[in-house]
Amino acid sequence: MLLTIRTDRPQDRKAKISIDNTLWGTLPNGVLLSLYPIPSEQEIDAAEFERLKRLLTERAYSLLLDYLAKQERSTWQCRQNLHKHGFHSGIIAECITTATEARYLDDERFAELLARSLAERRKSRVYAVNKFYEHKIPPATYEPFLGQYFRPQEQREWLLPQIEKLQNRYQALSPYEARTKIIASLYRKGYSLELIQSCLAASELDD
Repeated sequence: MLLTIRTDRPQDRKAKISIDNTLWGTLPNGVLLSLYPIPSEQEIDAAEFERLKRLLTERAYSLLLDYLAKQERSTWQCRQNLHKHGFHSGIIAECITTATEARYLDDERFAELLARSLAERRKSRVYAVNKFYEHKIPPATYEPFLGQYFRPQEQREWLLPQIEKLQNRYQALSPYEARTKIIASLYRKGYSLELIQSCLAASELDD
């Protein structure tokens, strides 16, 4: 197997490790210099490959724990973060599995925290679903939290103050133009047309 070690710039403090022209990840120069010169290219045997793979996995897992220590993350975010550091998909999968088994990484816990945060910020149910989709969270995981944090009555309570604010903003327009702009604005935020029209009707009755 051909081992290639290189840095993108002379001042870089970590080097890229490639085996047979496949990038496996990065290691700090201080770790590598006790084993190989930087840069270098040489043949290695299976035992050396396994030693390097173990070092890379330990490094990737350490970076993953640092990433998770800052705040709750989704599995997708963690995969993307390790991929950004250049780690091989096999190493990423192993680290994700280890962190999940240790409960450091939990998509169900992440989904509940995200749902609660979005509800506190008065986001729409559709907006929340799109956020879960961005994080690759399956419906079976997030749907219970939609029911818990995005109940229809609460959505109405969130929407009515927004309608009042928009009515004040567009009061110089004709009723038809104002209504059209209000509907368009709230629809872009992810509220359903049915809910918007219902709340508009209630608001107009109050007037």
